Order: sequence, then structure tokens, then C-alpha cells
Amino acid sequence: TNLCELQEAIKHIFSIYAVNASLIKVFLIDPANYSLVDESCHTILTTSFIGDILQKQNKTCVTVTPNQDGIQELLGSQNIIENSNSVLLIPIPERGTQTNVGIIVVASRAGSV
Repeated sequence: TNLCELQEAIKHIFSIYAVNASLIKVFLIDPANYSLVDESCHTILTTSFIGDILQKQNKTCVTVTPNQDGIQELLGSQNIIENSNSVLLIPIPERGTQTNVGIIVVASRAGSV
């Protein structure tokens, strides 16, 4: 679908600039049902943690723990956190509005992004 193609394009652009990233994931809000979807177009449960990130207007660098509310849905693997990775969560703003249309997740060894 167009949504999945857009996610792949965003991920590709980030992979060019974040060459040391161990993980890059793109989550977008599906305009058909306003749910957050992963790169396989599966709906992700929007926890309060994820909802807070979607409300931010600037990039947000957070320290996460394996039991952080909603982080496993974004990372997909506990190994990312356990291997001393930094995780950068970047809201994707919709042009001309005060809303975000998704989240980009970039993980890397601490200090390498």
C-alpha cells in the first residue's frame, strides 16, 4: 500500500544518515482508521507512552527500560535495550498542522548516532 511504501522511503532516508543505527523503524498513523501501524501495516497499541511521544513537536530522546509502557511494541526486541543502546524517538509532524502523523525509532550503541 501507499502507507507501507512511505514507511520504506522514510526508513531508507534515515538509513543513509544514521549509518551506525542498529535499528530504524517507522510507524505511521493510518488515515483510514487513525491507528498507529508498523512497517507490516499491523496496528500498534497506542499506550500512554506512545501517545505522549505523538503529542511532542520536537525530537525526543528518551531513556527506556525493558518494561517501559509500550516500548516493546516500538522496538520489537528486548535485546535493543539490554545491549546498552540509545533510543531516539522522533515524532513526524504533519505539515501545516500541530499534529504528528507517526514516529521514527532509531536505536544505536550509546553515543553513535
